[in-house]
Amino acid sequence: MTVRDLFGNPVCQGKAANLTLKLNGGPRFLFGSGKLPETAAESRKAWMEERRLAAEAETAVTPLPVMELEPNEKRSFEFTMPSGSRAIWSETPEFPAGLRVRTGRDRVSGEITAGNGAEAGVVKFTFRLPSEDMPEVIRWLPVDVGRRSFIRGGSFFHDLREFCHPGVRVEAEGGVDNSGCLRLGGPFRGRIHHLEQLPMLPGRPLRFKAMLKGRLSPDVRLSFHAAMFSGGHWAGTWRIAALGEPPLEGKKYPGTPLPLSISPDGWHEVSAELPADRLPGKALTLIFYIDVNGGEAADWLLIDNLELYQ
Repeated sequence: MTVRDLFGNPVCQGKAANLTLKLNGGPRFLFGSGKLPETAAESRKAWMEERRLAAEAETAVTPLPVMELEPNEKRSFEFTMPSGSRAIWSETPEFPAGLRVRTGRDRVSGEITAGNGAEAGVVKFTFRLPSEDMPEVIRWLPVDVGRRSFIRGGSFFHDLREFCHPGVRVEAEGGVDNSGCLRLGGPFRGRIHHLEQLPMLPGRPLRFKAMLKGRLSPDVRLSFHAAMFSGGHWAGTWRIAALGEPPLEGKKYPGTPLPLSISPDGWHEVSAELPADRLPGKALTLIFYIDVNGGEAADWLLIDNLELYQ
């Protein structure tokens, strides 16, 4: 690249990686190498090829359904993969069922035997396809025993595909049991949505659990919500727990928000329950979200063992 001043005089020339621009001497004009369009075209071509391979790999492995079992129930599963693929699997800690897996050249099958309690867990399958050019394919098999989970990955054993917000990430360590956890960095601004809208079960209370840890400035406003809908229309919102937020009242806001206590020195457990008779109607669906605003750059919040279920 060549750098010139306002009058067209050359200031310096060399590779872009080795140049440092100092603007205190007035404006500067950059003239790139003639290879820049060629380099950009090559980069785009490589990126498009990566996307093509990723899409081809994703369609090669069957999606996995959620498995809801009653206590002590046994159920089989089977799905296909390209011939010659290799499958690797692992369960979340305290997986609520017995798991047996068999692999063949083009399929994975097995049985899940539920335990006695009402618990939930996830099995992670990683597929390595026969072609070395293909990326790995990851599939999640959520398992609910005696309950319905509205948050499938609250142990953050896997990724954030259930959530939608650019300011959050999963940390591989640092959780309650030194496994994954959700991290939010300050300053905070926005709403973190859980993407899936699931039908609720009639006649059952709605329960919430979470472990929280963090450094939050006094002006941070944090709250957890379960918004319920009937026939496509909003029926009510349960503000489950709140920090720095006034309480909501009225029949559209069932339940009383739980005050939060959060410290950087240790994990704080939060649990709440909305009784079945406080649910705002029947044939409900639910969306979970977190509102967090305020704070400064030094603030942070960790969330782990996040559960919302009936």
